[in-house]
Amino acid sequence: MAWKGIIDNRDLLIQDENVSDYIVNGCWNVNKLYVFLDHDTVNSILSIPLPALDSRDAFVWRPTSSGIFFSGDEDLNDFFFSCPFTANVWRSAGITNIDFQNFEEWFLSWFRKDYQKSTTENLLLLCWKIWEVRNNLIFRHSPSLPNMVVHAAASIGENYRRNNPCLFKGPASTSQVIRWLPPSAGFAKLNFAGSVVNNKKAAAGFVIRDHDGSPLFAGARAIGHASVPIAEGSVVRDGLYHALLLNCRR
Repeated sequence: MAWKGIIDNRDLLIQDENVSDYIVNGCWNVNKLYVFLDHDTVNSILSIPLPALDSRDAFVWRPTSSGIFFSGDEDLNDFFFSCPFTANVWRSAGITNIDFQNFEEWFLSWFRKDYQKSTTENLLLLCWKIWEVRNNLIFRHSPSLPNMVVHAAASIGENYRRNNPCLFKGPASTSQVIRWLPPSAGFAKLNFAGSVVNNKKAAAGFVIRDHDGSPLFAGARAIGHASVPIAEGSVVRDGLYHALLLNCRR
């Protein structure tokens, strides 16, 4: 096979050899690679995972018009959109992508407002199972069929929905932002909180702020063995005591 343009300004021709000649016991033959290639190129080759299955040689560096080779790793479009096996999976699931030019365009359409949530979930589950099948084939010698992928994805979705029923029916309620509100001018505001860790040690803290939100005083302390109400009651007392010291009467 010929590797052209791998090394800058030099052509390399390796006669009567295959990619398999550079693999020993399932691993790249690093010493042999270094005989012909530079350090960076060897590192690029070593980053390519070797499949567990025997397969015919194919281009890893594909030629461009300039004669320079680039890494031809599969991308999302190749894998989820144009791959024949994946196309059979979509067909088995009754899904079509003929209205789209590439996977990115099709993927973004899954999140349109007119798509039901369950439809988007099913599509994402299918992608996950397709990726899983691909890895099982390469690394575990375990092939699968398109209809098996569809059945597995549907089973996972059904089990998830059965064990996680929707808490609300109909449109979701409007969310409300919760934020701290300052007191009126001339007033101070005391905020406090208490907590108990593992039903044992309690702690509490407080902060006093003016109408601009600027802190006037803050404090916290460990209370020891106590309940949450006791901890919060104690810190309210602490906060009011320091408010009096600050002459905060309102």
